[in-house]
Amino acid sequence: MKLIDYSIRNYHTVIVVIVMTLVVGFLCFQTLPRQLAPTVDKPQIEVKTEYRGLSPAEVERNITRRLEDQLESVEGMKKMTSTSQHGLSTVNLEFEWGIDKNLAMLDVNNKLQQVKDLPVNSDKPTLRSISSDNSSPIMWIVFDKPNENMPNLDQNYMYKVGEDIIVPGLRRVKGIADVWHFGGEDREMRVEFDPYSMARLHVTYQDVINQLSGENQNTRAGFHDEANRSYTVRAMGEFLNPDDILETVIKRDGEKTIKVKDFATVVDGYQRTASLVRISGNLSNAFGVIRKAGANVVETCNLAAKKVEELNQELLNRGIPIKVKIVYKEVDYIDEAMRLVKSNLAFGALLAVGVLLLFLGSVRSLLIVAISIPVSLISVFIILKLLGRSINIISLAGMAFAVGMVVDNSIVVLENIYRHLTMKKGVFKAAYDGTLEVWGAVLASTLTTLAVFIPIVFIQEEAGQMFRDIAITISASIALSLLVSITVIPTLTTLLIRLKPGEEYKPGFFHQTLFKPFVFLGVKMGDGYSVIMKWLLCYSPVSIIFRVLILASVGWMLLYSVKTLPEKDYLPYGNVGMVFMLIEPVAGTPVETNMRYMAKYEKKIVAMEDVDRNFLVFSSRFNGGGAIIKKE
Repeated sequence: MKLIDYSIRNYHTVIVVIVMTLVVGFLCFQTLPRQLAPTVDKPQIEVKTEYRGLSPAEVERNITRRLEDQLESVEGMKKMTSTSQHGLSTVNLEFEWGIDKNLAMLDVNNKLQQVKDLPVNSDKPTLRSISSDNSSPIMWIVFDKPNENMPNLDQNYMYKVGEDIIVPGLRRVKGIADVWHFGGEDREMRVEFDPYSMARLHVTYQDVINQLSGENQNTRAGFHDEANRSYTVRAMGEFLNPDDILETVIKRDGEKTIKVKDFATVVDGYQRTASLVRISGNLSNAFGVIRKAGANVVETCNLAAKKVEELNQELLNRGIPIKVKIVYKEVDYIDEAMRLVKSNLAFGALLAVGVLLLFLGSVRSLLIVAISIPVSLISVFIILKLLGRSINIISLAGMAFAVGMVVDNSIVVLENIYRHLTMKKGVFKAAYDGTLEVWGAVLASTLTTLAVFIPIVFIQEEAGQMFRDIAITISASIALSLLVSITVIPTLTTLLIRLKPGEEYKPGFFHQTLFKPFVFLGVKMGDGYSVIMKWLLCYSPVSIIFRVLILASVGWMLLYSVKTLPEKDYLPYGNVGMVFMLIEPVAGTPVETNMRYMAKYEKKIVAMEDVDRNFLVFSSRFNGGGAIIKKE
């Protein structure tokens, strides 16, 4: 085979390729995104439309049904579900697995553009593609008091600080797609009417709405030029305080001028409370950081943590008595999980090397085979980079599984080379003949393994996306180990073992000294196994009975193992240092009432020794709470 012959004769080229592969693989390892689990892109698109103040029935009648009528003709849609609640319509479109999400998003957007009869004051519908990357925050940040003795701050004041400083600052961080903000409401000036005065003055609600809408704006008035200067002229009409609204003229009836103050009062306050957050019993604000699709979780969390330090300094410089604190980072759990997988990976590699040393008995032989482990595994990072994958616990688990598998081909080739060395062929002839003799069997063995894992790569469903990385890593490792076994192994054999034709190959140093008792025991066990198998394979009645018993025992063990399997689950649970609870409030219950109902449970949670802090959130996006567990 030309590839084997070329590798043996041009060992400099092989060594250069090995070094370049290790360097490029290491660089790919450094640049690959790191996240807890692979990205699962669900075939779902969410359409949200807000119209504050509408009841669920009105939202369904005026918004949801009109959207559904238009969206039901979207191509490839399998199922459509909708939810109508106070001031919010949510329509979820589910498609067949494998659909092009970009085309589906474009189709849905085109359908939404054709909806012409939505209420004038409703917000425009917003689209969101559902995937595991944007389904849950990678970091939770809360407002805290710089000093515990300080009085509690107003939640709406904290909300304004969050919207003006914190949210814009975090959104500028590389890798962050969005920031969820819970707690508090925007400022508003509310006009409260006296219906009897309006009836007496013959003023309607529509008159007031139209006049206030027209007056609450600044109007361009052209330009004014002087000798050496040009001015832009504007008519200032935007309301800045309650008095501006009270003095607004609604109607003139002859000599009578009717102003807002004649039939209404103006309250400078905040919008109706729809979001409340309480951290360990105190009102606060919470921020959930959503990463961009494909962004490196570790890098994004580190950049966000650095930004939080800068924001704290900015708040201090502005004299704002608020401190921003990170209470949860997914990177902590990722680091712990990856550290565990990496340690298992290293421990498995050491065990494989130890077993190789025990059975090969030669340091040179061990070195030849052991080199195939890092070469095969580090090369996998190049494949992951080319395929746009990430480093996660699934891909690392696949590499941990492959540690023992990647040396199989190398051991088969090396053992056959040693067999040819005992024939006194010389190292070059033995390396070529030994590799050439078994490369077909090694190829067949590799293909059977690939036939098991490669089909997983083409599964489009959620399970296929979740376990695609493990199939890619194992398949790539095994395929690369085949290439290593027929190129690197014979090349290293010719470099590390110097035997000329006619010279006798001797067992390894360890087999002659330290491991000699194990070699003796192995020989005796082999002889005993041969005697037992000869007896079992003879045609005596006793041997036939023993064969039947052995088969029955194996069958019983298989049946027993099936019955004792652990409970089925989607994925195993891990300790993320946080406990979540989801709460489903009774429809129509104000958030203040819901928070009051949970107060007694909150006190019990805060009193627990293992709880660092707890949180409660009631909003249109999320209702629930949880606890941050103290680190052990």
